[in-house]
Amino acid sequence: MRKIYIFIFTVLFSLNSFSQNPDPQILEMIEETSLDSLTKYVRELSGEDSVVINGVKTIIKTRWTPLEGLAADYLKQRITEFGLSPIEQTVPGSMGPGDNILATKKGNQDSSSYYIICAHYDSFTDYCADDNASGCAAVLESARILADYEFPYTIVFAFWNEEEMGLMGSMYYADSVRNENGQILGVINLDMLGWDSDNNGEFDINVRNIANSTDLSDKIIEVVEDYSLSLSPIVFNPGTIYSDHYSFWLNNYGALVFSEAMFSGDGNPYYHSVEDRIDKFNMPYFHELGKLSVGIIATLASDYTVEIQEIYNQSINIYPNPASNYIYVQTSYKTEIQIFDLFGRSVLSTFVNKNNSIIDISSLNEGNFVIIAKSNLKYDIYKLIISR
Repeated sequence: MRKIYIFIFTVLFSLNSFSQNPDPQILEMIEETSLDSLTKYVRELSGEDSVVINGVKTIIKTRWTPLEGLAADYLKQRITEFGLSPIEQTVPGSMGPGDNILATKKGNQDSSSYYIICAHYDSFTDYCADDNASGCAAVLESARILADYEFPYTIVFAFWNEEEMGLMGSMYYADSVRNENGQILGVINLDMLGWDSDNNGEFDINVRNIANSTDLSDKIIEVVEDYSLSLSPIVFNPGTIYSDHYSFWLNNYGALVFSEAMFSGDGNPYYHSVEDRIDKFNMPYFHELGKLSVGIIATLASDYTVEIQEIYNQSINIYPNPASNYIYVQTSYKTEIQIFDLFGRSVLSTFVNKNNSIIDISSLNEGNFVIIAKSNLKYDIYKLIISR
């Protein structure tokens, strides 16, 4: 009888450490980003086009405090259409309706830890397409696309009110979460995404050395490179405090804002005026920043680390690797085989008997996977590459 060595160990592995660059599933999400949808959201939020809200055809003539209530209803309606459930968070002491609009996509591995993608929806005056209907449009498009996928971590899609009045909406939210020791993993704030007069694709990332903020900035640059976006990031550290990410810095959460190149010499000259309208947008540039919005929050919410502390059994052998349509399992025990994709979703589950067994994986797409083989409360963990 062959002697089996059993020992106690801790395995720490990241599902995303096996990911392809680009990851095919995140690439799929990015490619779903629609310029038509982004344009529609901006035109409706900035009052260029009429829209039916609560059954009534109307125009959102303004979003400036205290007349932003119609815009809030619009955001809730759109979020509901995407299959998410919006909630209103009333901000005490606000000068208008004061509601933050929030929607949550629950994670399937660690739902209590979450990333936020956000934008302020109030405005300084009428229209204000770039500041900040553009950021709201990118958050809406992210919600529309990502609602159909599963992620290990939770994503919160947030629309802050009264940014123009001193970050009141985001400050109340960030303070409240900190008081409850909430597990915010990072905040991506979007503020003004439509202006690129010299058509060079430059955009600003404003960050500071607070919590994991610089890691978030590095990840944005990776997404731009990995998915060949037509963008050129410019990092400012220490970055500006004049947007909603600052509320999270004050509470020691990792956060940043990315925007058009307003801090690097190509700011929108119509900012904070009634001339800030969508006809001034560089639409291909706006589309690329919309893709980046989807790509960065999907990447962050997928970057899940699993920790398993168990008894490890060295008696299981799985081959070949890379594999095509079948894998072979050699084991001394009846074993449960589970295969997970890089989003932590179980894509195949079966039992094999001892000795040699064949598992058909022809229904799985090409890519990288994780196998967890469980027998007698013991685990083996494998990376699996499927290539055809």
